[in-house]
Amino acid sequence: MCLCSPDATKKLTAKDNSDCNDNNSAVKPGVKDSCNTAGIDDNCDGNTDSDDSLNCTTYYFDGDSDGVGSGAERCMCNADVAKKYTAKKTGDCNDSDNTIKPGATELCNGVDDDCAGGVDNGASVSCPKVSSATSVCSGAKCGIGNCTTNYFDIDKNFNNGCECKADDHYGKKGNTCGNYIDLGDIADNNTAKSDAGNLMPGEAGQWYRFRAVDGADTSTTNSCDNFHVKVEFTNNPSGTYQFDVFRTTSSSTTGCGSSSTRICQNETVHEWKTDFYSSSAASGPGALTNGTGTYGRVKPSPSTKPSGECKCTTTSNVTKYPVDGKTYTGYSLPGMNRCVNNTAYYYVYVHYAAGKNATCSGYTLKVQNGF
Repeated sequence: MCLCSPDATKKLTAKDNSDCNDNNSAVKPGVKDSCNTAGIDDNCDGNTDSDDSLNCTTYYFDGDSDGVGSGAERCMCNADVAKKYTAKKTGDCNDSDNTIKPGATELCNGVDDDCAGGVDNGASVSCPKVSSATSVCSGAKCGIGNCTTNYFDIDKNFNNGCECKADDHYGKKGNTCGNYIDLGDIADNNTAKSDAGNLMPGEAGQWYRFRAVDGADTSTTNSCDNFHVKVEFTNNPSGTYQFDVFRTTSSSTTGCGSSSTRICQNETVHEWKTDFYSSSAASGPGALTNGTGTYGRVKPSPSTKPSGECKCTTTSNVTKYPVDGKTYTGYSLPGMNRCVNNTAYYYVYVHYAAGKNATCSGYTLKVQNGF
């Protein structure tokens, strides 16, 4: 209506008739849409809750729908699900993988899972816990970090951790000939001792020492020396271990690993005995010689013929021989050797057999005498 002046009584006051809701004074052209009036076209532009409305929320494009967006943003009253503007946070470094985003657990996989700007940073915490070891991430793969003290990873299998426990001697005894594991005295009355052990990385072998005691023989005519030393493995998986044996009458460790005192090498069982008597040459150590005559001469083992000390005599002089009536000084009785004290120190060096690899399986070494 064309008037000379506004008619306030009849509310004919506006010069613009573009108001789309004349019953709401907040709705009119020129104002800004507000998210507080959902569903209302506040500025009469034909759209409701347009982008950048008052009190709008910033949404980021979230291509993988993981709740963290990247790139483009829009300020809207509500998320635009159809166009994937749904994330209220940004910083996703791989918007095509919903497992990768800020705050995700950094896995050991060669990927920047948490978008922190580094690959596998701190990923060790995601590696599984394993037995007797710490886990570390290296080269996109979980592996063993450090083993618990006295534990070792022999098989290089991450899943079972450091599976091998060193024996009780590790780092204390047995690493050198002079720092031997002492098995004590082994008397020739069927005394036996055993020790279980293993070899861990860094250990070339394990040294033992024992004193084989030859008990006193008392008979002048019919003693049988029970001295019979035996060294053997009673447990040796797949023939993994062998030993060298050294024999000396000196209590000093000087020369204990010398070739001059070695009596066997790379064996799994060894004997040194005098509990026999043979009229022929001895096939092994532990015998005395009678020389070329009928009467036994005193001479250290090993020997030629006859050999052994069962029977043996403790006498050193035969004043009369019933056949020829002669006196033989320094000889024993016919048909037997002199009873000699064969007490000695034995050093046993346990090591891997040639061609055998390090193993978690241990051995049991047994030494005995007079059995």
